[in-house]
Amino acid sequence: MKEEGRLSPEEALRRSLAETAAETGSEFRIFLGMAAGVGKTYAMLREARVRAEKGLDLVVAWVEPHGRVDTDALLEGLERIPSLKSGPGYPAELDLDAVLARRPAIALVDELAHSNGAGMRHPKRYQDVLELLEAGIGVWTTVNIQHLESMADSVELLTLVPVNERVPDSVFDRADEVQLIDLPPEELLLRLAEGKVYRGPAIRGALDNFFTPANLSALRELSLRQVSNMASHRTTRHVSGDRPGVPPDSRGGSGGAVLVAVGTSPHGQSLLRWGRRLAYALKVDLECVHVETGERQSEADRARLAANLALARDLGARVRTMDSHDVVRGVVGHATELGAFVIVVGKSGLAPRRNRFHAPTLSERLVAESAGTPVFAVQERQLRAPLREKARRAGAALPAPHLLAALAAVILATGLNLFAAPAIGYWSAAIVYLAVISLLGLALEARAVLIAALASAALWDFLFIPPRFTFVISRTEDLLMLALYVLVALTSGVSMSRIKANARLLAVRSSRLSLLGEMAAALSGTTGLGAIAARAEDFFSRAFDAEIRFLLTDPSGDLDEEGGRGELDTKALSAARYAFEKGVPAGRATRTLPASDWHLHPLEATKGRVGVVGLRVRAGRVWSADQEAWLRTMAETVSIALEREVLAAAARDADRSRESERLGSILLDSVTHELRTPLAVVLGSASALRESLLEPSGQDAASERRRLADLAEEIVHGARRLDSIVENLLSMGRLETGARRLRLRACDPADLLSSALAETDDELEGGRVTFEAEADLPELRCDEGLVVQVLSNLLRNAAPHSGPDSQVRLGVAREGGALVFRVRDDGPGVPAPELAHIFEKFRKAKDGFPGGAGLGLSLCKRIVESHGGCIEAVLPENGGFEIRFSLPLSGRAEPGEYSGFSAGVAP
Repeated sequence: MKEEGRLSPEEALRRSLAETAAETGSEFRIFLGMAAGVGKTYAMLREARVRAEKGLDLVVAWVEPHGRVDTDALLEGLERIPSLKSGPGYPAELDLDAVLARRPAIALVDELAHSNGAGMRHPKRYQDVLELLEAGIGVWTTVNIQHLESMADSVELLTLVPVNERVPDSVFDRADEVQLIDLPPEELLLRLAEGKVYRGPAIRGALDNFFTPANLSALRELSLRQVSNMASHRTTRHVSGDRPGVPPDSRGGSGGAVLVAVGTSPHGQSLLRWGRRLAYALKVDLECVHVETGERQSEADRARLAANLALARDLGARVRTMDSHDVVRGVVGHATELGAFVIVVGKSGLAPRRNRFHAPTLSERLVAESAGTPVFAVQERQLRAPLREKARRAGAALPAPHLLAALAAVILATGLNLFAAPAIGYWSAAIVYLAVISLLGLALEARAVLIAALASAALWDFLFIPPRFTFVISRTEDLLMLALYVLVALTSGVSMSRIKANARLLAVRSSRLSLLGEMAAALSGTTGLGAIAARAEDFFSRAFDAEIRFLLTDPSGDLDEEGGRGELDTKALSAARYAFEKGVPAGRATRTLPASDWHLHPLEATKGRVGVVGLRVRAGRVWSADQEAWLRTMAETVSIALEREVLAAAARDADRSRESERLGSILLDSVTHELRTPLAVVLGSASALRESLLEPSGQDAASERRRLADLAEEIVHGARRLDSIVENLLSMGRLETGARRLRLRACDPADLLSSALAETDDELEGGRVTFEAEADLPELRCDEGLVVQVLSNLLRNAAPHSGPDSQVRLGVAREGGALVFRVRDDGPGVPAPELAHIFEKFRKAKDGFPGGAGLGLSLCKRIVESHGGCIEAVLPENGGFEIRFSLPLSGRAEPGEYSGFSAGVAP
């Protein structure tokens, strides 16, 4: 008897699980029933109304009342998300994006196993539910027991009704609570007869087919058993704390794992469901292994294998594909490495009676060679007819060219032996046959080689072993020789076929490794995101024989979908967006927008995703798990290259930012200092001029005018100096930001020199400059204003370094396809080590003339190089300092026209 106020163990566990779900975020609750009509939706809505009245943020994302009055009454007052029309002729569907935008605490989603209409993001509603859970939105949903993937075979066997809509067991494993809505079969049949489940003619059809007392009793038993197993698992996990990485035996299970071996058999899915039920009952992990032997597979076999492996993942199994020419050794080796609790393998029902001379079957070999690991061979009863048909097709699938080639080779060897046998003897004929069989093993299928071996043995016996032209062997040594020949020929053919299969596997692996290494080497020397993507497209096309497109991220880190417009349709772009945001493949051969022709795979890097790669494989080609793994490897290599370029660009931006900050600080200090000098001159002269005007000094008029003129001259000189500094700053800024572009036009070189002299006449006092220009100089295509600014800056730079009696020489001459300008003074020059740094920004000679912001020569270099020319500073042998620069006559540097100055000291 339960004490009053004390919770039952079941209620305590339910509340504990609910509290755990509330702490971890989204709550996932499944209302499970044995069949339609037991009241799952009603129970979900009734509890939702109670929780909503207590303040829970809850919305009805999708509920179909099916005209039931009680259900409609419970829906009144609850917030509902409007449904979405999936397409013409299709019913309304759950508006997933609207629920994600609303972001409630709990979303009610009826009919978990429902298949969505065309055009929806996911083909199945349970995938919509998983996306809501990943977004942090709790979900309450309903489903019947027959839709559970691992129960599908049992339900079909009991009810003889196929189950088309299924929910993976991995979805159930994520549920925080599975609540069974139970109803005796008699009451459900009564509700059905009263029209509370279906209406009209559908009632009689349901009663005659699915809703029979036997079926409902069996489904109820399955439901109760499943919920009991789930409760047991949840209790175990709750007690152990459900710690990640804890082995099954420490969580209360039996230890190890259930290992299911699958291949291309149509029984594979049934076998996997059987293994899932066994693993769940034993509370151990489910493992799936496929052994790749190197044999060629048809597209149908590849499609069946891909479906089997996909189902294994849906059932929560870990899947591994391994290479081995022997399936049994591969399975046993993996089971030993894994420490498997049991091996599950299919036992074909092809042979009703065992023949002792038949080779042992796969299941028999596994039992004999399993090294103590139990083997469960599951009989393939319900698929016996399809397996027989598959075996019949396999037996008739020997290509005619292989058979004809084998027989032709045997006939050719026979002719050669008939010709040579009198000389070499009939035993030597066997060597010729054996050589032919060995060569055939390298080129033909194993069955063709075996047929050739048996045919050659018969021909050798009939045509060469005495007595000839009979199958009688009179000598014992001949009989032993024939037996040895048959043994060697058969083993040689089988060995050669295995070697060929292994060689095929090695060739695939080798070609992939070679292609991967070639791609890595090519991408390592490629710069620029677009260039990397273009190079990678070539390698991906070679690897997959498909059309390839890369969508990369934009500067903000978001996917740049514009790069795929015009090539990718709307479905493909939506799949690309989903793959980028969720980090999982989407599109073809996936469960997100599978109707798309493109398979989209995210490009994962260490610091986030850098884009998406899309593949459009030819129609009819199967996208296998092996290809997906190969795509993942290649995508990782490209992601590394793209991330390297992104990080390099970020490093360059950071360097530019640091350099900008450094130059900005230098500029502020330099300009502040340099502007003070001319400003002080201007202010001092202006103050003195004002005082002279207000208070005459008493000197004569001529002296007074002279003094005032000197003051005015100082003001003008200081203002011009300020103007020069400001103009250099503005010009440098415009050039580096691209705001000032070259305006090329034909100019007379003499006019350029004259304009520069006119601008610097005051600083150089006219006569101190010597003008040197060759006769008949051609016109120069350049930006006149900028070139004059270069010459003016060089003349101003030379002026303070020359004494009053020294000369500044300005000249221009033609050298090849360029004009070379020279500005030379007779000053002390600069130390030789500083020549390499003289054109750097804000660089000033340590012992140079005071004044200047250190921008003049740097600006000159920028202007000259923008014209395609070059500039340098040299120390002449007879003293002084010279700066010369070249400008191409055409306004741009042509190959072979002018390569710049040679290093060294000018003569």
